[in-house]
Amino acid sequence: MDGVLHGRHAATGDLRQLQEATAAWVEAFLGPGYGPHGGAKLVDGPEPLWVRSPAMALREVQATPDLAPYQDLAARVLAAAGDGGTTSVLLAARLVRLALTSDVGVQAFVQGYPLARRQALAALSALAHPADPAEALAGASPGGAAWSRAVLAGLADASHVDLDAIEVVAGPADQPEWLPGIPLEPQRAPRHEGPARVLLLASSWSVKPRSSAQWRSATGAFAAEEALRRQAADRVTGLGVGVVACTGAIDEGLAGLLQDRGVAVATDVALSRLRRLAAATGATPLANALHATAADLGDARLQRRPHRTGGWLVCGAGPGRTLLMPGGNAMARAGAIEAGERLLRAAGLVLADARAVPGAGAWQREIAAALLRAADAAPGRTPFALRAAAEAFLALDRDLARNAAGQAVAPTLDAFACVRRALASAFDCAQAIVRLDARLDKRPSGPAGLRGGLGRAGSPKGMPGDLPPLM
Repeated sequence: MDGVLHGRHAATGDLRQLQEATAAWVEAFLGPGYGPHGGAKLVDGPEPLWVRSPAMALREVQATPDLAPYQDLAARVLAAAGDGGTTSVLLAARLVRLALTSDVGVQAFVQGYPLARRQALAALSALAHPADPAEALAGASPGGAAWSRAVLAGLADASHVDLDAIEVVAGPADQPEWLPGIPLEPQRAPRHEGPARVLLLASSWSVKPRSSAQWRSATGAFAAEEALRRQAADRVTGLGVGVVACTGAIDEGLAGLLQDRGVAVATDVALSRLRRLAAATGATPLANALHATAADLGDARLQRRPHRTGGWLVCGAGPGRTLLMPGGNAMARAGAIEAGERLLRAAGLVLADARAVPGAGAWQREIAAALLRAADAAPGRTPFALRAAAEAFLALDRDLARNAAGQAVAPTLDAFACVRRALASAFDCAQAIVRLDARLDKRPSGPAGLRGGLGRAGSPKGMPGDLPPLM
């Protein structure tokens, strides 16, 4: 037991000040990047990242207890909906700040925000209308309807799509493209396209003689290793293997022998890709290649990738498609892959519900108007919460206009399912933060805390709270 929580409560005023300061910081961090005209973030580090989504950049900020709820909210919304992470976190931060700075007390917002949530979601549902899926997804796509149409084209042929089984890669391309297989970068290009049996290794493959007698001289050690390499290569080629993919390293001499015999060898393959290769080809990942049998191998077809992207594809009978996102340089590739992942998540919701709501600030203004109308008839002190929520939605509209720098924002559509998920999650997060009433400090464990005193365990004195004797 590393420590115990004791009952010393931080002053409520101090807690509220910290929460208010954190909410204001989140607003200032996310607001300038909100909407299609918002600015990007440059995340510095060993490998600098250019991040288009402020919610994604927020996850890179060092976590603190007060910031953690917003970072968790961003991660959950992006994972579930792919889009709306910035909307959700920005709205939650404003709801929290408006509640904490109000003169009527936090309790009015604890009671009123659930009502505001229901009213906001009802107003959003009233705005939703059937739409073309590509148009509904366009608001979540960096490339507009053209990109969303290209992504949906690869998903529309299946009634159920496992988005986790789709890999996203980046490379030279004008718009998203679907590749029919799983990318592979062998150390030496295969001799030709066509059918190939696949061997998957989940660990490194080294060649070392087991008998110490073979190491009595340098010549003997070299000859023993060469013999083992030839035996291993004969074993692999005897099974008809055409592709070897390994998560670790393979002995260089053995890899050279295999390549000379026409076997494509790929090392340092990511474990996630190895699993996708297994699902696509039917191969069983092994820890020791010498234990491989014909039943452990998979069946695939080697195919060259499009010329401008280079490399090879492993195409099997199982699920193994890959989404290629435009990303011309190393710094942009990570952002392109993240954008592709978010686009796939949003596409999953749109395929299930293709309704859309008017974008460019329209749904924010309509929800604010609905909340203000409802506030006039709300009971008790809940009208304060409804008016604060309306102000939070109007602030989102102002962010869009400010980031557009006075330019007219073109009318767009936003995916109803994505927006709904973002708003519901924002209210839930704000409600949880506002309901906090105290902060508990964690301290190290000690005899006094664990046994109720400083005496020896099992003391015959019978110190209050002590352990019984002989325990």
